[in-house]
Amino acid sequence: MSTFYRNIPNFITLCNGICGMLAIIFAQQGHFALGILCICFGTLFDACDGKVARLMKNSSEMGGELDSLCDCITFGIAPASLMLFYVEQTFGSLPIISIVGAAVYLSCVVWRLARFNVETTPDPEDHKSFKGLPSPLGAGLVCSGLWFLQIRPTHPTTALYFLLALSIITGWVMISRIRFIHIVSYASEHLSFLQLMMIVVPIFAICFLFHPLSWAFCFPLFAIISRSVAIIQSFSSAKVVLEEKEEEEEEELELVS
Repeated sequence: MSTFYRNIPNFITLCNGICGMLAIIFAQQGHFALGILCICFGTLFDACDGKVARLMKNSSEMGGELDSLCDCITFGIAPASLMLFYVEQTFGSLPIISIVGAAVYLSCVVWRLARFNVETTPDPEDHKSFKGLPSPLGAGLVCSGLWFLQIRPTHPTTALYFLLALSIITGWVMISRIRFIHIVSYASEHLSFLQLMMIVVPIFAICFLFHPLSWAFCFPLFAIISRSVAIIQSFSSAKVVLEEKEEEEEEELELVS
């Protein structure tokens, strides 16, 4: 196996990190829509690199470490930079409270990625769900908030406190133990390509046909779906365990009688 072929998943991961770098550059220049778009492309690369590595049977420890470093850039530093540059452009200065919000968000992203590396094993079953909101979805929620403010400009003070609340709440959910399903893994396991397209295409069609503001609800929708599926699975698992316990009790009663 050639070095280039062996490193294809790593090159995809690096594309994720490059998207984060471009997002920071665009944010500094005031092109927030392009910065948000770069982060969205980063989520696509992040969704593909692990999948490609498993298909090529080429998962490696280096790939996992590289993934976390690029995630830190694209889903940690880049969204925090977008928020700071947006506030600076809106206010004409950088209030200390905006720096606190961005710092809290970035700290939570780094904490979550480090915890993921420590607690997660290479077992594919370990990658089907997450403890805490995944950092790509967290960055997506921040981008959704920024896109909302781009489409519906509001008073600078209102925008400041909105972003502060969004960054702190998103950060808290990321470092929490709330379970979320890996949407890509779940979809590939339970849905055919046709079924997946029947869900995805209408969503994007609605976003294109209707007001641009509808794009702001895409990532929140994915987060809600991810959490909802996790809740449904928890109830199903609890039901299975209860049924197995009842069967065991019935067998014990039969043996006693």
